[in-house]
Amino acid sequence: MKVAELIQNGEWKIPENFLELFEPADLPVLDNKEDRRIWSATSTGNFTFATECIRKKFQTVQWAKAVWHKSIHPSISGNVWKLVRGVVPSYEKMKKKKLQLASRCLFCRKEEENLEHILWYCDYNEIIWSWLGGIFKFTNHKSLEDTLQFARNKSPAIKELWKVAALITLKEIWFLRNRIVYEEEEMKIDSLKQRILHFTKECEVRMAGKMWNSTYDLHILKTFKLSCRKVKITRIIEIYFC
Repeated sequence: MKVAELIQNGEWKIPENFLELFEPADLPVLDNKEDRRIWSATSTGNFTFATECIRKKFQTVQWAKAVWHKSIHPSISGNVWKLVRGVVPSYEKMKKKKLQLASRCLFCRKEEENLEHILWYCDYNEIIWSWLGGIFKFTNHKSLEDTLQFARNKSPAIKELWKVAALITLKEIWFLRNRIVYEEEEMKIDSLKQRILHFTKECEVRMAGKMWNSTYDLHILKTFKLSCRKVKITRIIEIYFC
């Protein structure tokens, strides 16, 4: 039966055997208006709240805001998010799906390929991280959490620039791996460095952090061919208390 079959001349006409299940007073009042869909989990009846009722919530990760920062292009953030969450089609993932593969790192050709090895521990990619860390005078790092903490004592401009460059490096390492797999491209470290510098400079328009008036800041900005940022000046004011 349909609800319309229980309504005659704008009034409820309920069969007697139905009344054993509920009281007529429990039925909504008929106002002759058009029907509308409602979500009973809210007082307003709006469905927008439904996602909060049914979605599975996970623990908040510390690096989420850094990855999805406004200074980083969304395409870079999206690819880095996939890498950190481990949802990219590496040989390790394929083997878990029962695919028979001869897994070997396409860069060093020494170790079995897995995401952690490709991004942090491969001999060739350690050269890239050493080069990038050398520009900022940072030591080598082995995780995203360490990477995001390195520039915490630097100027806002350098914090922003380091974060952008590091995330672009992660993305470009993975993209190079894919080009080697699917396009048979050769591993060229100098070419990878140039791509990192190029894409970092392209993000300049999204950066708004202020620099310190120091040789350190100027040297790094010059290396990436970025223009000087606004300088945050500190004023020392003498105060007397009576």
